[in-house]
Amino acid sequence: MSWTAVARKDFQDARLSRSLWLLTGLFVLFAAGMAWVYTEIEALGAGDPELTALGLYDFLASSATLFVSIAALVLAYKAVAGERDSGSVKLLLGLPHSRLDVVLGKVVGRTATLAVSIVLGFVVALGVIVALYDAYSLVDYALFVGVTLLFALVYVSLMVGISASVSTSGKAAALAFGTFVVVELLWGAVATAAVYVANGFALPATITQYPTWYFGIVSLSPSAAYQSALATVLDGASTTGEVIGGTAEAVYLEPWFGFVWLALWLVVPLAVGAFRFNRADL
Repeated sequence: MSWTAVARKDFQDARLSRSLWLLTGLFVLFAAGMAWVYTEIEALGAGDPELTALGLYDFLASSATLFVSIAALVLAYKAVAGERDSGSVKLLLGLPHSRLDVVLGKVVGRTATLAVSIVLGFVVALGVIVALYDAYSLVDYALFVGVTLLFALVYVSLMVGISASVSTSGKAAALAFGTFVVVELLWGAVATAAVYVANGFALPATITQYPTWYFGIVSLSPSAAYQSALATVLDGASTTGEVIGGTAEAVYLEPWFGFVWLALWLVVPLAVGAFRFNRADL
């Protein structure tokens, strides 16, 4: 399959890049550091060790969302737009690759690059867990890492979709950074603004009076969907709805629905980007 050749070349180029090894080193320090910090926090109390291990996954997940999303942005925003800037996309398409092959290959190659950093980081963090925790589940930890890798794939897909939809690296950088700010930093404000307008330009007095669809909007962001997906595979992990006071009154507030939101973030931006790239005049 042609996209596999694009992915292999993309990963090989990244493997020789200093940025990959810098990213890997940072994630190793980050993951191991967060595991150690959590043990210091828990040392102040006397929690059940099984619950402590589950709490560690929540703690790592809430921290990893920001790191993974930023890393995906840096790795992927130039994936296609950078090729168009340099003119190398014409050479790439001169080989037996379709434009869809290029887009899919970039997603797979950049995800594999980010996955190396994530896996190595969490392997080192596992060493910290084994050394400091009396009780832990390797199955739960493997599930946690697996869902985190899915989250990385979703974010790389989002950024490659953005990269494929514009003509220059500058536009890709602006749109990717703007998207990151909205979905990661301002998403709660967007949901609150929607309630404010729908409620006659006034906010409900208490969180329990907020409409159900507000919690649906909050749970739609990639990071919130990731937390919900984790709650599905790790029994007892916290969800976004629990954090903000929501209840599972609607199907889209059930933890398993996080996988649906992740699938939408994976497919829709990439489909839009591939469509625009296919119609672009190179």
